[in-house]
Formats: sequence, C-alpha cells, structure tokens
Amino acid sequence: MAQKNSIILGFTLLVLLGSWLVITQQQRATTPGKPNQFIAEMLKDKLESIQTLKIVFNGETFSLEKKDNKWVVPSRKDYPADQALITKTLLNAAQLDVIEKKTALATQHPKLHLEDATVKGGNSTELVLIDKENKAVLNVLLGKKSQDGKGFHARLVGEDQTWLVMGDLALEPKPEAWIEKLLIDIKRPRLKSVHLSQGVTLTRSSPDQEDFTLKNPPANRKVKTGYWLNSVVNAVEKLEIEDVTKTADLKTPSVTSSTATFITFDGLVLNATILKSGKESWVSFKAAYDEKEVVKPVVKEGEKAPEPTDIPAEVRALNAKFEGWSFKLSEFKLGKFETKIADLLEPLEPKTKAKTNPTDSEEN
Repeated sequence: MAQKNSIILGFTLLVLLGSWLVITQQQRATTPGKPNQFIAEMLKDKLESIQTLKIVFNGETFSLEKKDNKWVVPSRKDYPADQALITKTLLNAAQLDVIEKKTALATQHPKLHLEDATVKGGNSTELVLIDKENKAVLNVLLGKKSQDGKGFHARLVGEDQTWLVMGDLALEPKPEAWIEKLLIDIKRPRLKSVHLSQGVTLTRSSPDQEDFTLKNPPANRKVKTGYWLNSVVNAVEKLEIEDVTKTADLKTPSVTSSTATFITFDGLVLNATILKSGKESWVSFKAAYDEKEVVKPVVKEGEKAPEPTDIPAEVRALNAKFEGWSFKLSEFKLGKFETKIADLLEPLEPKTKAKTNPTDSEEN
C-alpha cells in the first residue's frame, strides 16, 4: 500500500512540475505569433539598416540620424553625435532579455511608467528605431525599474501587454546628451603659454619646467602654488562640451566678454572667444599655426629626436570642427577661461590692530 501511495505521489509531483514548466514558459513567452525574446528577434541582423533613432519623453521628441554613414543630431543643425554611445545603445537594445509577462491592463500602465510618452507629465521613454525604408523596426516604451533594480518594465507601442525585461538601456531624454562631447585635447606638456584678456599671462620656458608662472604679478602679493596656475592651463585638456549651436543663431545682441589664447611649443595657437548671449555664455574657437612660437625640443645625447608633427594639418582639422559653431561649457571649465589675476593670488592677510600698552591707559 505504501509503495502504491509513493507511486501516486511521484506521479502527482511530475504532473505539478510539468504544469509549472508550462506556466513558466507561457510567462516568458511573447505575444502570440512572435518568437521568444521578441525584441532581440525584431532587431536580429537589422542593426546595420537602422537610419534613425527617435526618443520621446514627456511630450518632447527628438531624433538622431545617420547621414553619410555618420550619426548626427538634427536638432543641433546636424552636429556630430556620439558615435560610440549610439552604437552601444543599439547593441544593448538587441541584447534585451524578455524575462516575464506582466499585466495587460491599460489602467496599470502609469504605475509601471508605461503610459503614452507623447503626453506631457508622463514617466515613460519611447524608443523608435527606423530603417532605411523608413519602417519602424522597433517601437517600445521603457518604464519603471524592477524591485531588484536589475531589470525594467516595457511594452510595445500599440499593445497593452507589459513585460519585465533585463538589460541596460537607459536613454538620455535630451538631444544635447547625444552630441559628440570631446572637442579639444591639448595636454599640458605641450603648452608654452596662456594669455587671458583679464590680464592673466601664464608662461614657462621649456617643457621640462613643471609649473607655469604668472607674468608681472602685483607687487607685495603672493601668487598661489603652481597647482592653481596649472589648472588654468589644463582648460583645453580633454575639453568636453555640454551643448552646441550655430554662432549665427545666437540671440542678438551677443557680446564678446573675454578672450583666451593657448600657445604650444610646436606653434599651435588656439584662440577662444567667450560670447554673452542673454544670460548664457558660449565659446567659439579658432586655431592657427605660428612658426615664430615654435621651440625646438632639446635632444639629449643618445636619445632619438621626436617625429615632427604636422601642425598645419592639425589646424585644418580643428577649424573644420570649430567653423560656424559656438559651444557651451560647464561652469567649471568656463571659469578657467575667465580667470582673473585676483583668482591666482593668495588672500590678503587681515591687518592686525596695534596693541595698546596697559600702563598708557592707566596713566590716562
């Protein structure tokens, strides 16, 4: 009898296990007629054909477009986009893993941040990938993160069914976040002098001189350490922008508030002009080559002379990036271009009151 009960119990467990597997597969399955992992399937072998990446958030829409095999930001007059960021986004979209079927009740969409992204006040982000034939390969809403933070909720636009998805697809909802950020990268060892219109001139005689010095500091004032002077020079090292606009589109009147010039030992001259347009500050750049500024490197005995750099070619490449554009910098970086002499001097020591002689007061 005990053996018979064990057989029945075992059979029941097998039936329950089979039922659980079926239910689990149904939860992990996709909408009828679509293979499992439907987002990945939608993008399979199609990433190269994507020509437009559209993002909708809080009723605002912007696009990134591929033109001449390069991604650009149309809302920024086709300024180059961050190619690596877009490539990463497309690859991450193709690797999304659909984990679990969630609610299909439209009334629950706002709770999951999966409401219509074209309506202001919502929390969802809509991603649309469009191919060369102007067909939407993928149109998906990205919503609230899962409780463990490892996934997020999603649904295809036009469908009520929601899903729990695993993957990394955090999308910045502003076009300026997608522009090519790195503008200039002139490292400090290359720089010979910096001239700011506020009366600041920083120089050094050779690349071997570690710190820059302040030219003609005020008498009886102590100059800050080389760290502070060098930080001004570092303004053009890995200089990233926050936004960009056509100089001709700046609100008028735009007024030149200050200028800055950076000169290298190999003759590169970088001129920066800070423009005030309303309450905003924008910076335009122009590069030039001045042979008179060239300081030939000292080659020690037994060392090989460095390969000469084609500075005129570098100038042409830089000006191709600069021409017609003005750039918004972070307040921190902009402050370096607008450094004043007072910023590079130690604070004045407070004057101490003369001590009175106690005997004098007693005599009085």
